[in-house]
Amino acid sequence: MKLLSVVLSLFALAPASGFRTNQRKPIGAPIGLQLYSLRDQFKADVPRTLDQVRSFGIKYVELAGTYGVEPQLFSAELRARGLRAISAHFSYEQFRDHLDDVIRESNLFELQYVGCAWIERHTRWMKKLFGKWRQCSIERVKCLPKTI
Repeated sequence: MKLLSVVLSLFALAPASGFRTNQRKPIGAPIGLQLYSLRDQFKADVPRTLDQVRSFGIKYVELAGTYGVEPQLFSAELRARGLRAISAHFSYEQFRDHLDDVIRESNLFELQYVGCAWIERHTRWMKKLFGKWRQCSIERVKCLPKTI
């Protein structure tokens, strides 16, 4: 027990003595937040939650819906706080059944990436979906792989 106390004391004093412990360089890339992480807070108060996100020092966000707010208004709320949506998740069914809406919303938010977070099972619709998506010429959305 005494040896353990000595070892722990040495580790505690190491930074004070100038000994470097696990120094890491910053990654240098901007850090964003997946808004879905705060889904419970968004249910209670969307504007307040967006204020909280900005108070974290976050500038870039990933969307997973707009929490009951019309996309145009949600986009305005983001801009008002200096938040920028970089990417978003849409359901498989949205891609399959409402691709034009996905594209419209992607353009509204000026997204760089879109994705499908979950597909219940692989179906013939996947190939059809990806083929249709690749044919769409939208400038801002470039996320699907070249091969299936």
